[in-house]
Amino acid sequence: MDPSPKARYPVGMRGIIATLILIAVLSLIAFSSTEAALGARFADLYSAFVPLYSFYRSYADHLFSGAPVVVPSDSGRSCDGLLNAIDEIPSDLLPQTPSVVLAVLRVDVVEFCASYRSILEGFERSSPDEDLLERASEGGLFAAIHELNLLLDEALSQVLSSLDEGIERWRFAVAFAVRTIIDRDAIDRIDDDLRRIFYGEDRDSPPMDLPEGVSSAMAGLISLSGRSLSPDEVDRARHLAEYIEYYFVFDVLPNG
Repeated sequence: MDPSPKARYPVGMRGIIATLILIAVLSLIAFSSTEAALGARFADLYSAFVPLYSFYRSYADHLFSGAPVVVPSDSGRSCDGLLNAIDEIPSDLLPQTPSVVLAVLRVDVVEFCASYRSILEGFERSSPDEDLLERASEGGLFAAIHELNLLLDEALSQVLSSLDEGIERWRFAVAFAVRTIIDRDAIDRIDDDLRRIFYGEDRDSPPMDLPEGVSSAMAGLISLSGRSLSPDEVDRARHLAEYIEYYFVFDVLPNG
């Protein structure tokens, strides 16, 4: 995973993107599509974890290669973001096992924040020196971030296992992918894996019939992937991602 806080995809995303590609290949209560709603909410959860994981990876790179440690500017606020993201996942949409894993994750996040919030905020206020980093490491900060990441991945794995292979998992994957784009403060590049998530391997269209506007939006977003984007293209990419997400979650076309 890319340790940069502005990586092309958020935390854990390289392995997750590979999973989403596999889902694509196998190819509303308030929400028309339960699986798409869950995909969007889990993307929010992973996005909230980006600063913590980026800090963890930066410190790991520092230990192995001596690279400078980069503390993402919003690390101290990750606690609130994580708790809010967990609470936004509708429990009535989750089967029992992933619901339990998510509840355990929430408890661990609360305990993590009680132990390390002030330390993270201190790192944000000043450049981390070697002694402070070593004390934080010996105090379990980076090990705790690693454990949160494992539990987060387990929750995602359990949710995917609860969905039927094929279209349900594909809807989850599409919603997850576009929501990660929407969540980013800055979109400098969209990973070219997006095509395989939207279409699957060796396909040039989605695996199910979609309204023309949605298919066009997906094709447009794919055309923006795999390269640097101009400011106008960034605005267009965000608009297209929001358009696709709205349709997949609510099963109606957005206005505009």
